[in-house]
Amino acid sequence: MVEKVNEGGVGRTWDRIERWLARHAPATYATLRPPAARDDVAALEEEFGIRLPGDLVASLLRHDGVTWPGQAAFALPGRFYLLDVAAIREHCAMWRRLAEREDATNLRDGSYWHPSFLTVAGTNAADAMFVDCRPGERYGVVGWHIKGGEPYFGPRLPFAAMLGALADALEADRPLRGLGESLPVAFAGRLLWEKVWTPHPDPGSLLDLAAGIAPTEPSWGVRTLIVARGLTPTALLGRMGAPAAPAGGPVPEPNAALPQVRVGREGEWAFAVAQGHWEAVRPEVLRRVSRGTVAVAVTPNDRIAPLIYEDGHRVPPPPAPAGPEAPERHGGLRLIAGGAGTLPPGAPDMRVPSERAELSALCERLAALPVDAGITPGVLAGTMAAAPPVPVLPVLPDIAPVPRPMPLVAEVVDGIPGERLGPALVTATARLAEATGLGGHREVADALTDLRAGRPVPVSDDSPLGLRLRRVLAEAAAPRHVDRRDVERMPTGRERLAWQQRGTAAKALLAAAALPPREAADHVFAIPPTPRWRAELLRDTAEGAPPEDM
Repeated sequence: MVEKVNEGGVGRTWDRIERWLARHAPATYATLRPPAARDDVAALEEEFGIRLPGDLVASLLRHDGVTWPGQAAFALPGRFYLLDVAAIREHCAMWRRLAEREDATNLRDGSYWHPSFLTVAGTNAADAMFVDCRPGERYGVVGWHIKGGEPYFGPRLPFAAMLGALADALEADRPLRGLGESLPVAFAGRLLWEKVWTPHPDPGSLLDLAAGIAPTEPSWGVRTLIVARGLTPTALLGRMGAPAAPAGGPVPEPNAALPQVRVGREGEWAFAVAQGHWEAVRPEVLRRVSRGTVAVAVTPNDRIAPLIYEDGHRVPPPPAPAGPEAPERHGGLRLIAGGAGTLPPGAPDMRVPSERAELSALCERLAALPVDAGITPGVLAGTMAAAPPVPVLPVLPDIAPVPRPMPLVAEVVDGIPGERLGPALVTATARLAEATGLGGHREVADALTDLRAGRPVPVSDDSPLGLRLRRVLAEAAAPRHVDRRDVERMPTGRERLAWQQRGTAAKALLAAAALPPREAADHVFAIPPTPRWRAELLRDTAEGAPPEDM
């Protein structure tokens, strides 16, 4: 079989790929490995009883995979690296061993894997591109195995057709047909694939769909207890981000797509029980809650340390008690009378035992701290309903930008003087705001105008710009709060992605307005404003003639 392969068509395709790489991405070109030995390819077929498609054999006899990982390594979109014969053999042997288990029917019937699937490209995340070597209509077709899902065959391209589509994409400067919407971009001698995204022009608002709807009360789940000395429940809720109700006016309407918080008061302590923990324990929330006072946040999970804040600053918790008398020696702690797991007569009972246990655990964790709040599970169970908070603005130094790896940004901005980088980041932020739809809001457009003119743009949680950005960020986070039973429809995946991208653009604007340029760059380029953002940034920061658009 191997000796009779006609390598002409695949060879001509590789000629085209190599010419493009040699001209535009020589560092990537250098990662193509020499040809595989014919005897090694034949041994692979014989060992596993698989007849390799001729186009795959021809490709291996041209390049035995690539040298990877590495930033310059030749890859298909999604960072799929072509494997050499030795790695292909290792993958095939591993799947064969797994398929031999008695309970591994799904590894033998093709519903999840098949012994005749031959992995030909892989990623650092263990995803795989394979060629189906089973006899039949799919013989030689390329498939994908992504994040443990079912095999996906897409447009059912043979390996040679996939290589041809790759050559077409490079030469025509267009996305690779059948492999997503990533554009080939050459930078610093490397081939990169940048996402081409077109967000929904008018994504549906989940906050609007859930407005006025009292959310379904979950029967269980991780809750967070926050206590603050000297505040009223209304003041505590306001510091957590709930809109202020006008004097004598109605309480703000509920919204099933916002974080759910119940508030109350016991003695001099206001308290809030928040569903979930991702919102209530954010540093910016606890800084606001603790202004001029002391605030504590605990969860029932003993792996999450209690958080104690005083006047906007975090203070370390006391050391763990060493014995039964230790609570008395630590700030005069008062353990809850009757035990944290008891309810006083007449107190409203929780609906399910799991909620009772969770509220009891919150009280026990609070009682172990130097906070004499006297809060019992019965008190928490009787808390008043409250308006949902709109999450306060993030403090970006506390948050790592995602998802773009920061080194990929640093390699572009390093060496650019700060006085030129700052204005260029504003320009990039404006591109991102326009691309995501964030720039359509008047407050955002005005802020970008001021930033371009070199005027400061202060942003607070209650300023018009801050309120707008908070609303956008709340839309981006809304799907994780809402119960599908509470709304008429959920936004489509494309709409949710559009809000996530607007949320990223909102953080980019915050960064451009408040952070030093080098710190702001990681947030501005968390998602690329355009596929050629690197060349655009260099052009925007260049002195004299702009550099060649790569």
